[in-house]
Amino acid sequence: MAISPNDIFTTGQVLTAQECNNFPFGVVGYTQSTTLLQAGVTSEVDLTGMSVTFTAIANRYYKISAYMYVIPTATNACAQVNIKQGATNLQIIFTNAGVAAAGAVMTGYVVKTFTAGSTTLKLSGALAAGSTGTMTFNAGATLPVSILVEDMGPA
Repeated sequence: MAISPNDIFTTGQVLTAQECNNFPFGVVGYTQSTTLLQAGVTSEVDLTGMSVTFTAIANRYYKISAYMYVIPTATNACAQVNIKQGATNLQIIFTNAGVAAAGAVMTGYVVKTFTAGSTTLKLSGALAAGSTGTMTFNAGATLPVSILVEDMGPA
């Protein structure tokens, strides 16, 4: 993984366009929901409203982060959340969803590069293989579900 770090600047130096382009661009896409409620989930489903579209620049690193709350119907069932581009899994996040009807917070991220142009990423969820019961993917005012895309700089 080649990284293109910036220079150390000194007084009197001229800041170049390339040096500016070496800086990260920060947040380029963000979606959150405080109303998501998908209950009774066993097999993989797209999480309603949890997609984000941004314009990717070729040869740059993007960090995609996901945050959500899951509630199992069976204690110690495992939840699975996928960060996807179309049908392709970019990252699969697993967590023990904890005590039945109580739940747990899930977080995860992946760093990727994309081809230039419009890029749509989404979250899907499922009850992980080998777990029993069903899973609820839930959001609220204090526990929003979110997907965040950040430009980290040149690849």
